[in-house]
Amino acid sequence: MSSPKESDYQIAGEKKAIKKSIVPIIRIVVKNSKGQKELKGTLRISHMIPVPPSELQLYEIENEPDKTYKDLVQNEIIFIRKNQDKILSNAKLLYKQKQKMTYRQDM
Repeated sequence: MSSPKESDYQIAGEKKAIKKSIVPIIRIVVKNSKGQKELKGTLRISHMIPVPPSELQLYEIENEPDKTYKDLVQNEIIFIRKNQDKILSNAKLLYKQKQKMTYRQDM
C-alpha cells in the first residue's frame, strides 16, 4: 500500500484526473460524501515480495490507538476484500511476465 503521489494524476484540460489502474498499480478510488472520486492510495503489486507464512505477524487492528490510522487501514481492508479477484489476477499476470523476462535473460 502506498499513499497517493502526484504521478497518480494526469492533467485533463484544466482538471487533475486520477489515472486508471494498470497491472502493476491498482489505484484505491472511493466516492466522497459529495459523490466525487477521491484517490486514497495505491496497491503497488510490482513492489510486493513473497514472504513465507512463518515470517508473518498478525496485526490486531482493534488494538490500534490512532483512530485516523485505524480508519485508513479498515478502508484498505474493505477495498482489498472487494477487489481480491482483480488483485490476484494482476499479481499472477505480473508474476508470469517477470518469469518470462527472467527466462529470456538466462538464455
